Amino acid sequence: MGPSPLSQKTFLPIHKTLTIKTNKNLPPYIAYESTQDKNLFEKSEWDLLEAKPAQVLTLNKQLGQDPRPFAQKIVLHEVVIQKQVQSIRPVQFESPTSNIENPSVPIVREDDSWKDQLTPEQKARIEHAGRAVTQFNASSYQANLPAQLAQKARTASALVQGMTQPRPRSHEIVEKAFSPENAQHGLIASRPEFNTKSLAREIQVVGHIEIHRGLAITNEHHIELRRKEEGVLQERGEIDIQKGTYAIRIPELTGSLVAHLVTKSGQVIGEGTVRVSQSLVQEEKFVQGPTMRVFPKSEMSGTVVSAYRAESSEPAPANTSIKFLNGGAELDIKKDGKIQYDALTRGSSTLLRAEAPGFASTQQIVLAGTEFQSVLFPESMISSFKNILSEQRQYNYNDPKIPVIWGQVLQDGKPIAGLQVTLEGYDSIDVIYFNEFNLPDPNLKATSTQGGFAILDPPLGFQSILVNRSGLYYAHQNTVVDEGVVSFIRVESSLKTENTSIKVYDAFTGQSEMAELSIQGQPEKIFVEDGYYKLLLPQVAQMSLLEVAPRAGYLSATYLYNEAQGYIHVPLISQSWLEWISTQIRINQNPGQSLIIGFVPDEDYQVTTLSTEDQSQQNIVYFDSQGQILKSKAGSAGGGFIIFNAPTDAVEVSVQLTKSQKTMSRLIPSKPRQVSVVNYRLE
Repeated sequence: MGPSPLSQKTFLPIHKTLTIKTNKNLPPYIAYESTQDKNLFEKSEWDLLEAKPAQVLTLNKQLGQDPRPFAQKIVLHEVVIQKQVQSIRPVQFESPTSNIENPSVPIVREDDSWKDQLTPEQKARIEHAGRAVTQFNASSYQANLPAQLAQKARTASALVQGMTQPRPRSHEIVEKAFSPENAQHGLIASRPEFNTKSLAREIQVVGHIEIHRGLAITNEHHIELRRKEEGVLQERGEIDIQKGTYAIRIPELTGSLVAHLVTKSGQVIGEGTVRVSQSLVQEEKFVQGPTMRVFPKSEMSGTVVSAYRAESSEPAPANTSIKFLNGGAELDIKKDGKIQYDALTRGSSTLLRAEAPGFASTQQIVLAGTEFQSVLFPESMISSFKNILSEQRQYNYNDPKIPVIWGQVLQDGKPIAGLQVTLEGYDSIDVIYFNEFNLPDPNLKATSTQGGFAILDPPLGFQSILVNRSGLYYAHQNTVVDEGVVSFIRVESSLKTENTSIKVYDAFTGQSEMAELSIQGQPEKIFVEDGYYKLLLPQVAQMSLLEVAPRAGYLSATYLYNEAQGYIHVPLISQSWLEWISTQIRINQNPGQSLIIGFVPDEDYQVTTLSTEDQSQQNIVYFDSQGQILKSKAGSAGGGFIIFNAPTDAVEVSVQLTKSQKTMSRLIPSKPRQVSVVNYRLE
């Protein structure tokens, strides 16, 4: 098999508005042609073919070995077709997804006027052959997309022309390595020419749409439907309010469909999202999409409950309050325990701490846009738990400063038994499991039907919980441990998995790169050779870690990702670029501190929150989309920032968006001498 056509591709983040201006006196194609430099690339095989005169096509000409090993061979009677001399146009091929829309449509498109000269029997044979090729390709389509496309091209060309044409050569991107000289002129690589001949027929996805939790549609409202691919909005769809259905035409069954309920003033009050890959039913002219459910939009929402009153109508203790964003945001919680905070953007991660009189302080990592529950444990309950463990282990755990990790293992929202829990890096620390009556049982070596567990006196700082079944990886979850605080976690897994695309590329040139990835949600390392990889991940919304070991010249770093996001972008940082930045600003990185690099593609911004620790030694440098240093104390869309000498352990770095006036936050497990790279893309 030849090299994958995905190699040498460039992944360029979209960070600026594209404005296209046309002259009403000129057709659009004239403006398009004027922007092309035809000398950039050599002539392809298609160009050479167009220069040759048409030839006589003989249908019974020997085509060589049939590329379909199980297809029945059909010998046609000799038919000679005389055509007028004209240039043969390249054949246009459908993408594999187009067969979903209508499997009976042949994959070959060309001028069919010559078929009028055939007899009805000959027409029937050619039509049968076209259907056979389409059905074969549809049934054999698997994950190897490039090989399937090449096979279709060879088969279709052989049937029509009696010869095998090679595919057009892909245009390679010229890599621009970083140096102080070319930094003055930008680091963006050349983009390939867009091939308009490769456009495939769109797929129509149709499904039902529902509105829940008190939302209503009046004359002052409307619903917008868009497809989102890797964080970027794409095609628009249509909504039929009376029928309660949606419809959208898309080029492929990837990404997510997002519906927004919008007021007349443009405020989004409701939102719903589904994965396109959940489309299950195939119809003759469309694909049956999943049901879209629209709920009231809230960026950060959840509840605070007492461990003894979680199911009551007033679960929260009296005088409950929460703090997050490094204590910069504080809310008083009513008895219903409801939390809602719309100034934090969806996808943000923050450490939330809940407190109430008579209850131990509880903290947990939460993701904005995901419904969460924070549990408060009475001080008497934690004290009794420590007393029981002190008696069992003959050791005094009654110091109120001793922290506790209190958790539960769930699969698709239900507790699961028979799993072993460990604290990553501390195998010698014993885990306490709770029996069916939620009492600590020293005889248990795995979770019971309640799925509960606890770890007494764990090390302080950012910690990871691993769950195994018979020694095999099952799930994970991250938490932060502080003195005298209960760290509450739910370790979740799911039988529902989705394809997640991973892209590894140079942060400024966009050039695809190779790297070895250690993904927290995968037991084995992954080697990405040509910058692109697809991986099945469970659909669990949680903050996870990714360790990247690139080739020489790039920095090894830690990245954050969300398993339910559907994509993971890994922008690699050139070592020469970072050295150039350090030289320009004349700063020395303290070996005992960490380095944080952030990218903010959507809006202008300013770094607002770092840590409650002393920030006098922290230096923030802003750079633009081309990697050049900005003299201002704020960043521009498409650029990013570097935090030199950042504090170690759990660091919460937030940025304030200039246009929307919202906050984006990321909780970063910063370690000494570690480089952390973080994406701040709007979800």
